[in-house]
Amino acid sequence: MLKKIFLGCMFLLFAASAHAANLAFLKDSVLTRLSPDDVASFRQLVLHSLQTVPDQEEVFWQGDSGVRGKLKPLFTYRFEERDCRRLRLAFISDKHKSESYKFDICQQGEGWRIADAPASHFSEQTWQHLKEEFIYALDEGADGYPVSWIDSSSDASGVIVPLNTLQRAGQTCRQVAVSLIDHKGRTSDGSYLFCQGEQGWARHEQSMAD
Repeated sequence: MLKKIFLGCMFLLFAASAHAANLAFLKDSVLTRLSPDDVASFRQLVLHSLQTVPDQEEVFWQGDSGVRGKLKPLFTYRFEERDCRRLRLAFISDKHKSESYKFDICQQGEGWRIADAPASHFSEQTWQHLKEEFIYALDEGADGYPVSWIDSSSDASGVIVPLNTLQRAGQTCRQVAVSLIDHKGRTSDGSYLFCQGEQGWARHEQSMAD
């Protein structure tokens, strides 16, 4: 329920934050500190960031109420022919109480809406299984040959295809296409560039059209 209230504040899908602040079950939340001006300010930051901020780049915000925020797009993908982004949002009050959230948000017309996309239902265990297969595909997979992945705990599955290998700024990089399928058979797709450095494989930013 807290998540639903937050989404409403950020994307005007619910009443103004003043109504949320009057609900007893939100009395201990950092979100109740947000004023209507804070909500409007942070909403504009979110919408601007969805359009312009690269994956893995953090954006910081300070509200008039003393609440500070941080936004980070984790990755971008395609779902039902729409551009989608997974966001991590964090808030901290002047009393150093913090809260964090993760959401999948997809383009809808000229705006953005919270999405019920396949990736939004993956558990931490499912993400860990996918990460292991992804690293294997980057390390061992041949260009043009798919690596299939199935997570029996969630009935999620996917295909990881290394498309090509190249050198970039002295690093070995690989372009990888990923298709994820949830237990309902819905698919989300993305194409990503990863380069190998001292800390292992790391995502390199591309435009959303790539």
